[in-house]
Amino acid sequence: MVAQTLEDIARDTAAILLDGDLLGHTTHGLALLAPYLAEVEKGAMARDGEPAIVHCTPATQTWDGNRLPGPWLALRALDAATQTAVYTDAVGQVVEMGKHGTSKTTGTASMSGGGDGQNPQPQTQDDNTTDYESD
Repeated sequence: MVAQTLEDIARDTAAILLDGDLLGHTTHGLALLAPYLAEVEKGAMARDGEPAIVHCTPATQTWDGNRLPGPWLALRALDAATQTAVYTDAVGQVVEMGKHGTSKTTGTASMSGGGDGQNPQPQTQDDNTTDYESD
């Protein structure tokens, strides 16, 4: 039995199933390989394609997985989440400019950009302000 799938879907799904076994999660590891192959063979699991974005906000996305393998979808979801996290904080607030540091200060140029919360914005120098050095 050969399941014809796109190479990245097959490779990523197999890697996640193997990792599951290696981490001791045998019910979510290679034990799922035969059922996954059977689902692909009967057409119940998609062999190729992409998830569809059903709803999107600056901090969240809702996907229709289009019957693609869950492990492969999970990796794509994590990629999307890390890209979204660049622009939002842990509670979903859009972050345009932030600082972190200790009480040791230096003079630096304060930079900011406009912002629509969707993409990085060009930055311009506002003024010269006191900044905290990173710890």
